Amino acid sequence: MCKRRSHESNQQARTPADEYKGPWSVNSDVPLQNPDEDGLGRARLAEQIANGIAGSDKSSSLVMGVYGRWGSGKSTMLNFIEHYIKEMPNIICLRFNPWIVGGEDELLVAFMASLAHAVKISDTSRAKKAAATAGVILDYASVFVRLGSLVPAFGAANAAADASSSLADKLKGLSQSSLEEKKNTIGHGLEESNKRIVVIMDDLDRLDKRELNAVMKLVKLVADFPSTVYVLAFDDEMVARAIGEMYTMATNPFEAEQAGRDYLEKIVQLPVRLPIATQGSLRHMTLKAIERGAIRQDIQLDQNEGELQRFLIAFDRGIAPFIRTPRTSKQIGNKVDWALSVLRGEVNNVDIILLEAMAVCQPKLHKAVLDQPSLFCDDVSSKSAATDRDRLKKDTRLVLESAMTPEEGVEHRDVWFLLNELFPRTKRINSNTTYGPEWDDTWDQEQRVASKKYLLRYVHMTVPETDVSDVAVESLIKDLPGTDAGQATILLHQILTPSNSREVISKLRQRAKTMGYSGAISLAHGLACLSDDLPEMTGLYSILSAAERAPILVRDLLARIDDTSERRKVAAQVLQESASLQFAMNVHRRVRYWPAPQDSSRSLFDEDESKSLAGVVLERIRKMAAENDPLYVQRPKDAKDVLLFWDWHGPKREAKDYVTKTVQTDAPNAMALLKVFQPVSQSLENGQTFRDSLDANAFLPLSRIVDVHVMRAALEQVLGETLSTDEYVHIPGDVDNKQLATQFAYFCEHPPKADGDATTQGLGKE
Repeated sequence: MCKRRSHESNQQARTPADEYKGPWSVNSDVPLQNPDEDGLGRARLAEQIANGIAGSDKSSSLVMGVYGRWGSGKSTMLNFIEHYIKEMPNIICLRFNPWIVGGEDELLVAFMASLAHAVKISDTSRAKKAAATAGVILDYASVFVRLGSLVPAFGAANAAADASSSLADKLKGLSQSSLEEKKNTIGHGLEESNKRIVVIMDDLDRLDKRELNAVMKLVKLVADFPSTVYVLAFDDEMVARAIGEMYTMATNPFEAEQAGRDYLEKIVQLPVRLPIATQGSLRHMTLKAIERGAIRQDIQLDQNEGELQRFLIAFDRGIAPFIRTPRTSKQIGNKVDWALSVLRGEVNNVDIILLEAMAVCQPKLHKAVLDQPSLFCDDVSSKSAATDRDRLKKDTRLVLESAMTPEEGVEHRDVWFLLNELFPRTKRINSNTTYGPEWDDTWDQEQRVASKKYLLRYVHMTVPETDVSDVAVESLIKDLPGTDAGQATILLHQILTPSNSREVISKLRQRAKTMGYSGAISLAHGLACLSDDLPEMTGLYSILSAAERAPILVRDLLARIDDTSERRKVAAQVLQESASLQFAMNVHRRVRYWPAPQDSSRSLFDEDESKSLAGVVLERIRKMAAENDPLYVQRPKDAKDVLLFWDWHGPKREAKDYVTKTVQTDAPNAMALLKVFQPVSQSLENGQTFRDSLDANAFLPLSRIVDVHVMRAALEQVLGETLSTDEYVHIPGDVDNKQLATQFAYFCEHPPKADGDATTQGLGKE
């Protein structure tokens, strides 16, 4: 009982918008059936036409043409006319579709069979006369086929007759009267039946020339049946041109069309041009179609007033003038519905809608967006000389304007407005307005296609593997609060991959400033536990890697904790549980106390708290140093940073004494240590890395963590010779052990002077 009341309550709470909600759905290009659904003011005209047909002279026939371009609503108009006709007494409506008949030789028989079936009235006193009339109609069709230029297999007539099985026997007894007699018999039968026949034919403009010719012959030959009205719907320009090309020697389309119109005038007695839909009606229809798609995807366009106004202004100027038929409205609605279902939450909704509308109204321009995204998004203002920029502007303008479909009498003004709204950097083409690289962050946050990252999502209709779903990021942030380190690690691992890790960190940084206290703590723990999975910089000129960005994110997350005691506790836990020791050192670098006045605002901890946190990392370093192999042999990759961190934050000479002892104990350790501090360079030709010569900037930090004299002696012992030189020789390319040791010996004899921060490399000093 309670469940039922709850269900009924939910039903009552539904709004009109609820009917649109659900998965993506195609709004098929099916014409409307009921005049009550009319949104273009066509129903009144349809009713007037139906009344005119009902009041016309029964003793004669009438051929009416409903003219209009493709997609303008001709089929809907025919449906409305049929709707009103069916409500009238003594009128039989026959819907005949010539374009589904197999061939020209079957067309007449199929039409006559349909007409025969339509006039069969079994439940009236005139049933026998109607049946006889139907039989004569079928016989008339067969005679016409035998006499005409069409030569069907006579079985076609029998097959058509079989469509009305009750008339099959009557066909056998039909007399072999003349064609004219049979035609008169049909006419008298129709008159006596007191029924008016309305034959509706649609889509004549979809027929090929041969089929169209056959239909026109059919209408011309049988159009003078009394009590019969033919309503033909087609694009008169296309049909007239096709007829003219078939029957004349016209040398151009204009002459062919004119000749075809002369022919049509002999057949169509009452042409009715379908009223052109007003721009306001089409605008309303299109916006309703867009709204249905948005609601189906749970998108509320009016939730952000600024975005709604941006959409309406761009739509009214750049889209609405190019919507000229109801079919265009449906196409826009379908494309918007589809694109929103695929990219919901991943690309700005307004941009998706405008681009999909552009695809319908400006197809060539839309294709240019898909084919050349850089043309619309790249910042070229500072990448070339002024003369090159002017040439680029001119070339780009020509490319884009050649792809634009201009509004009648308005050139490309409104199309440029739409383009500038979607891609602000295109303003540079017609003006001196530029948008620098700082705008990319703003567009990223708004998910605008003006950002190349988001345009590529739209182009490919997916989130690239090097990117991360915004929906997934939002889901992560929603699920993080209250989770422990293990759960947070699992959640983060679900969206983090080696190829997208940099983007994951970037997006989380964007959201860190507004993240709640609990979620920030959980995320900080998750990052620490996954720190070994964060890729580091792979090339000499690589941009900041995920491993380098993540500690900055941790700092932002710790800043969300207002209580200083809680903040210090969480920071210590992060440093302790970090899977990567390098990550722990980088986190400390980002959060530690900076004494300089200009940097003091960046400090999350005071000097004592900073030392306490450094102690957490130092304990991990000392634990590793206590193992059998020297620390720099265990982890040569980050040994330099680890040893310098120890030297910088630990007790004086603690690190230096440890390293010096390992070299004294085992001389080969000296060469391993030297290689840890040896510079690595990258070839400009092939990008490969190689071991470079030892320089002063490498020697100075090395001298901080080892007694250089003890190390020199150990190197001489390993090489079996005295190392001495008065001249420094830089070796291009890979440097061998002896050359490297000789360079070290040179700096031992000619100690370089410390320059600025040369001795603090690896400590994270900014």
